[in-house]
This record gives sequence, structure tokens and C-alpha cells, in this order.
Amino acid sequence: MEHGPQQLPPEILWSLFIGYGVFLLIFVVFIAIGFWFVAGRIGRTKWAWALLSIIPFVNFLFFPYAFFRVLLYVLDQLNTIVAAAAAAQEDLPTQPAGMA
Repeated sequence: MEHGPQQLPPEILWSLFIGYGVFLLIFVVFIAIGFWFVAGRIGRTKWAWALLSIIPFVNFLFFPYAFFRVLLYVLDQLNTIVAAAAAAQEDLPTQPAGMA
């Protein structure tokens, strides 16, 4: 009686491989669509971001870059809003001391 790992039949291995591949393909397509819209919003090339998110192994390097690029874009937009609000606050007329 052997106590080692058992080999699965080839039919089961192929069905697992194909099922996993279909899942990955569907998942990657949704990720690429998301990157297409994000790239358009932040002013980057849409097709390049979608393509880089699809290519295996390249996407592992691209995802952190895209994350920090979007994060920096959001922070830049927030800094712009804060600066505009501060400038608008300075332009408001001040009330006299007795009028509270």
C-alpha cells in the first residue's frame, strides 16, 4: 500500500485547467475594462493601460504603478481643491468687529 500523493486522471486535470483559464480570462477582461475607464479619467492612454493590465507577468509590475499613479492623481486634485478653497476664503469680505 502506497502512501504518496495520488495522480488525478487527465480528464479531471484538463477540466480544472480549462475552468481556471476561463475564470482568469473573464477576470482579466473586467480588470482591463476598469483600467480603460480609470486611464481616461486621469488623462492617460486608455489602450496602453488596458493592454498592460492583460499581459501576464507585466500586469504584476503594472498594478502597483497604476495604484500609486491613481493615488497621486487623487492627492493632486485634493491639493488643487484645498488651494482654491483657501484663495476663495481670502477673497471673502470680513465683518466689522461689532457685527457678530
